[in-house]
Amino acid sequence: MPVGVMGLTGLPEHTPVSIPGYRIFSEIGRGGIATVYLAVQESLDRQVALKVMSPALAAEPNFSERFIREGRIVAQFSHPNIVTIYDIGVSDYHHYIAMEHIEGGSLNGRLEGPADPAWSLSVIEQIARALGYAHEKGFVHRDVKPENILFRSNDTAVLTDFGIAKSASSSTQLTSVGTIVGTPRYMSPEQAHGHEADPRSDIYALGVILYELLAGKPPFETPESLAVLYAHINTPIPSLPEDRHNLQPLVDTMMEKNPDDRVPDCATLIDLIHMAQQDRRFLRRYGDSGSPAGTSELTIPVEVAQSRATRLGESTRRGRAMLAISSIVVSAAVAAAWFGLYPSTSINAERIKADIVELLHRAQQVAGRKLLTPDARTRIPLRVENYPVPEAPPEIQINKDEDSQQIVALDINIEALRRDAEKLVREGRLIHPPGENALEIYQSILAVSPNDRSAQTGIQNIADQYLIFAQENTVARQFDAARTFIAQGLSAVPDHRGLLAYRQSLQQIVEADRAFNRAEEYYFGDRVPVDYRKAAQYYLQAAELGHAGAQTKIGICYANGYGVSASQEQAIRWFQRAASQGELIAQYNLSLGLTFGPNRNTQQAGVWAQKAAAQGYEPAYRLLSWMYKTGTGMPQSTKEYLKWGFKSAFSQLSSDEQVKVWEDALAEVSGEPTEDAAAATK
Repeated sequence: MPVGVMGLTGLPEHTPVSIPGYRIFSEIGRGGIATVYLAVQESLDRQVALKVMSPALAAEPNFSERFIREGRIVAQFSHPNIVTIYDIGVSDYHHYIAMEHIEGGSLNGRLEGPADPAWSLSVIEQIARALGYAHEKGFVHRDVKPENILFRSNDTAVLTDFGIAKSASSSTQLTSVGTIVGTPRYMSPEQAHGHEADPRSDIYALGVILYELLAGKPPFETPESLAVLYAHINTPIPSLPEDRHNLQPLVDTMMEKNPDDRVPDCATLIDLIHMAQQDRRFLRRYGDSGSPAGTSELTIPVEVAQSRATRLGESTRRGRAMLAISSIVVSAAVAAAWFGLYPSTSINAERIKADIVELLHRAQQVAGRKLLTPDARTRIPLRVENYPVPEAPPEIQINKDEDSQQIVALDINIEALRRDAEKLVREGRLIHPPGENALEIYQSILAVSPNDRSAQTGIQNIADQYLIFAQENTVARQFDAARTFIAQGLSAVPDHRGLLAYRQSLQQIVEADRAFNRAEEYYFGDRVPVDYRKAAQYYLQAAELGHAGAQTKIGICYANGYGVSASQEQAIRWFQRAASQGELIAQYNLSLGLTFGPNRNTQQAGVWAQKAAAQGYEPAYRLLSWMYKTGTGMPQSTKEYLKWGFKSAFSQLSSDEQVKVWEDALAEVSGEPTEDAAAATK
């Protein structure tokens, strides 16, 4: 809430700087280029942070232009995690920027030893959202560091100081080619080389900050700037403390030396952070004898990452829906690569081949002999089935020509009428078109023989079918069509209990869907600012009304602490309710929770993993393979372990990729080169 002049009593009223329209009270920060003062914008009685450039530097066009550029860049932004600019200008050689006054201090002031991992991930995610927004606008920050991350009074992290930000589309060169730009302690290797920075450079700096938060010290610490730059370019990333070791892959992939090997963008980084958050909540480490992946391997990290998929019967307007994607790791190398993390990007065929090679070696060990011969190279052992898509309900013809002859029941044989009615039912002509539909024929039979059981049953079946149509259209979110089918069914059987009950419950379903859509808007920031608390409230409202998708989402919120207090018990409860309604994501997450959570029930976990895998939910393939391999929740079975392992590997590849990876894997196991490899050696 803005504080007026009266709220600043006790502060000194006189400072060496005077900016018309602003009453300056005290200095609150000083840097090499500018000094920041606490002030009030008099026209609006608004408290601001007034950043005033050093007069000596203002005389240098290069510095003054850069200073004004900062204000103009940030003034274009409107994001909850980027500082707000109110005014920029020049007065008596004083270049100034009036911006939001952020009272909570900087991240640099909170670096007092290792920070809480959950809080650290939350801060990094918020700044990743800010950077992602700036990157989409075409700007690279180039100086992400703790001093430039501030906190509002509600602990929201805010990115500031775009003084050396660079527009990807700008031809203006404010620094010489080869000049090092940024702060050495947080500088990416490409910046240290004097090369052009891009969004991945900001991600590297954010990775350095994450390491510092988790370890309580920077990854490369020395008083000599050149030594720090050398370390960024050449020195391997240090290990995190043992109790934060499961976050090492996240830090490593943010701080890859080669930008091409780094997290490609902030949207992917946020998915990675969600995975890391889920990892810390759902998994616990085992001793050597109980480690799911063996004594020399990492425990199984789990991701409940958020992506979006098109809903049944809906256009792709909303983009992606929240899905849970897991990463089950069979070796430390695969763990570091975050196997299966990027479903929307190119597949790492080499990584999948390594999995297949391991499976083939195991198959040979079981058989006790060499199984693979050159002619096996064209025989892929197991392709992923194409699961059939449920057919849409039969289309009901509403408007057809009405020139069919009326059937006069009194003059026609009842048995012939019955056959005609059954034929029309098979053709889908239940109550339309007039004069040529099953309902009218059954009614004609009853006019002649009021107690005819077949006609009574036929009419009841027509109403039952319209109930099914209404239910299917409800699932497809075609609520108007569902209401129409209910009305048509009741025209056949006005006292049909199922239709009457469903008509009453449909309103509840519509309300649940409306709440779910509102939750999605707050969760993904569609037309409204992102607000996890409100999103969780609406998800919970829809979940309590029976919305299976909302039950899955509120389960994920409870698992991650998004907008609610983290609670594994509540997460499992909602996953169970959604899973019982057939939600594959919930079934998979429930299996993970029951396997690795505090209230373990591996037998039930195996049941839910099987259900999800049987319906083609691919992340469940790898989990099920591991279960059969280790005897966790499933009887130990090498055959099933290999079967589901192959399904997992091949499910990620196209048909052409399957053949190539299969050939390469066979060649590696058999020791015989492929044709391509043989040609390369000639």
